[in-house]
Amino acid sequence: MPHQYLRHRSVIRLHGEDTTSFLQNLVTANIENLDRNSVTPCALLTPQGKIAFDFLIGTTGHNDFFIDIREDLVETFKKRIQLYKLRADVFVEDPNEYQVSVIWSEDVENISGLKDLRFPDEADVYRLYEPTSLESVEGSFDEQRVRYGVAESGSDFELNDIFPHDIYYDLNNAIDFKKGCYVGQEVISRMQHRGSARKRVCVVSADNELQNGEQNITTAGKTIGQLGTVINTNGLGIIRVDRLLSAQESNEDILVGNTKVLVSFPKWVGDRYIPVKVEPVI
Repeated sequence: MPHQYLRHRSVIRLHGEDTTSFLQNLVTANIENLDRNSVTPCALLTPQGKIAFDFLIGTTGHNDFFIDIREDLVETFKKRIQLYKLRADVFVEDPNEYQVSVIWSEDVENISGLKDLRFPDEADVYRLYEPTSLESVEGSFDEQRVRYGVAESGSDFELNDIFPHDIYYDLNNAIDFKKGCYVGQEVISRMQHRGSARKRVCVVSADNELQNGEQNITTAGKTIGQLGTVINTNGLGIIRVDRLLSAQESNEDILVGNTKVLVSFPKWVGDRYIPVKVEPVI
């Protein structure tokens, strides 16, 4: 069974009588409807609607939640939570019993994993938060992320730089458009109503190996996106869809460096990735 320890991830626990209402009014997902058998993608936004922190959130019961987040963001995230909570009855802890790992397989009947809702059902991706005897296969989980278009901060984008729509948070339960206000909600609701999102995660493929590290995706000498995680000849990019469509209409090559690439979108997204009409490349 494919399994990988995620040593760069940590868990923060939030509990207390006001925790549900506090989080419901702060982050993008619907905290009141969380399923105990899964972890939901979620974000804390800036007032301008950009992603300040991306993470997975789950619940173990009433007013008891855990956040699966990049280890290097833990202290900064906790400080931000303290800034917002004021006198609310919310406690923030770093529980030692959690150990983050991931499995992807159809045979999970004997594993107490929580479904990762960033992925479609067919991917069968589950998070584990306890020690396991399964052998870890380093690096292979990134192949799943590239295959299904699941972007993460640090690897694929910088925080405070992109909107949730750019990484499909409008399509994978990460945003509840019907609940009340949260930080950045007005901007995100306007983007949803107007269909004004311009960027989307794409899968970039080449005949030769692509190089790791963020690189520009270009056409006709103009930048239309950036490349993030790379696995051999495939990688994840975040691209301006209107400029991509214009380049395709003009039969212009899409390049990463001097390498010609093919740009596609995750199958699970269907035709929902096109948020704008074709516009001239600017």
